[in-house]
Amino acid sequence: MEKPKIAVIGSGPGGIASAVKAAELGAEVFLIEDEKLGGVCLNEGCIPTKTLLASAKRFLEVKEAENFGINVSPPTINWLSMFVRKENVVKELQEQLNASLRQKRIKVIYGRAIFETPKRLLVKTKTGENKLEVDKIIISTGSLPLKLAGIENCGKAIITPGEALNLKALPKKLIIIGGGPTGVEFANLFSVLGVKVVLIEVLENILAAEDSRIGQTISQILKKQRVEILTNTSFKQILSPGQNLAVVKLDAKKEFLAERVLVAVGRVPNTKNLGLEKIGLAVDTKGFISVNEKMETNLEGIYAVGDVTGKMMLAHYASKSGQIAVENAMNSNLKINTLTIPRCIYTIPETASVGLNKKEAESQNLEVKIGRAYFQANGLAQATGKTSGFFQLVVEMPSQKILGCQIVGEGAVELVHPIALAIKQRLKVKDLDDIIFAHPAFSEIIKEAAKNAK
Repeated sequence: MEKPKIAVIGSGPGGIASAVKAAELGAEVFLIEDEKLGGVCLNEGCIPTKTLLASAKRFLEVKEAENFGINVSPPTINWLSMFVRKENVVKELQEQLNASLRQKRIKVIYGRAIFETPKRLLVKTKTGENKLEVDKIIISTGSLPLKLAGIENCGKAIITPGEALNLKALPKKLIIIGGGPTGVEFANLFSVLGVKVVLIEVLENILAAEDSRIGQTISQILKKQRVEILTNTSFKQILSPGQNLAVVKLDAKKEFLAERVLVAVGRVPNTKNLGLEKIGLAVDTKGFISVNEKMETNLEGIYAVGDVTGKMMLAHYASKSGQIAVENAMNSNLKINTLTIPRCIYTIPETASVGLNKKEAESQNLEVKIGRAYFQANGLAQATGKTSGFFQLVVEMPSQKILGCQIVGEGAVELVHPIALAIKQRLKVKDLDDIIFAHPAFSEIIKEAAKNAK
C-alpha cells in the first residue's frame, strides 16, 4: 500500500510537530522551510530570549550574593559573551532538530511553497522550481511582527523583537512600545542589564490579556528595576534623526529620546505569496487562516496550525495543534482544548496562567471563589530568597471544581502544569489538598491556595 504524502509548510513548533507526527503515523513527509529550521521560536523567539533572560537572572543572583553570606566583587555585564552563549544554544538545538528529522526520514526542502491547486505546490528553491503533488497539506508558516504605520523609514533606531536579540551592544536607553508578554519580557531583560527602559502601553494595564493581579504585580517588580511604565498612553509620532537616536512623541505633548525603540505591538500572519487567494482558502478580517477545532480549513485536505491561525500565539499550542491536524488528516476526529493550555511569561520572576480567571468565569455566570497564597509565606521561598509573587486558584462554587489558576513567582512555569492536569481531569479543591507535598517545596503553595479556596 502506497504511503500517504503530506506536505508541511513551515518548520516552527507547529510544523515540526506536524512533520514528526505524520512520519510516526507512516506518511511520506515533505517539510518545506524558506528560512531557518525551527522558525521564529528557535531562532529569534522563545529560545534565544529565554537564554538571555537566564543570563540576566544569574546576574541578579550574583548581585544578591551578599544576602546569602557570600562576598563577591560587583558583577559586570559582558553582552558579547551573553550573545555568543545564546547563539551556541540555538546552534545546539538546531543540530539536534536536524538529526531528529533525518532519523525520522522527513524530507526537508529549503524553499518557498506556493499553492497551485489544493493538492499541488510550486516550491521555489535556490536551484530552481519543483512541483509537489501530495494528499494533505499542513500550513504552519507562523507570524511576523506587526509594523506600525509611518515608521517604516526610521532606520536602525527602530527595531523588532528579533533584532533586539541581535544588538551588537546594549543601548543606554530603550523605549518599548507594547506592554504585552513580549514587551514586558524585554523590559525585564534590558532593565536588569542596566539599560534605562521606558515601557509604553495604550491600555490601562500591562499584560492586559491576563488577570489584573498579574499585570499589577509585574508592574511593581519592573518599577523596582527602574522601568518607567506609561499606561493609557499612545504615541503620536516616532522620528529617527540619526542611526542611534529615536524620538517618540506622545499624545500628552511629551517626548522621549532613546538609542533604540523596540516595537512589540502584536503579530500578523505570515501568508504573503502563499497563493491562498488562488485556491480560495478562507481567512479572517486580519488575514489569519480560518480553522475549526479540528484545525481544518474550508478546503478539504488542507489544515492550518499555530500562529498563522491567530488563535493562541504560543509554541506549545502550535505543537499540539500540529499533532491534532495530522491525526485528523490521517482519519482521526480530534479537537483541540485550549482551556488546559498554559500561558507563560518569562519575567523574573515568571508568570503563568491556565484555564479561567475570575472575570472570565463570572462572565459565564459561574459562582467562583478565589484561593490565594503568597510566596512570602513559603518555607523554600524564604530559604532561597524568592519571596515575590502569589499563587491563586479559581474554584467553581459550590461544586469546588478547579477552573483555573494564575501565578507570579519563582518556578511559575513549572507550577502551572499540575493545575492544567487538574482542570483536564475535573478535579476538585479537596483532591489537591489531599496530596502530600514535600517540605520544603515551592509546590506547597498549591496546597495552601487549595486550603484557602475551601
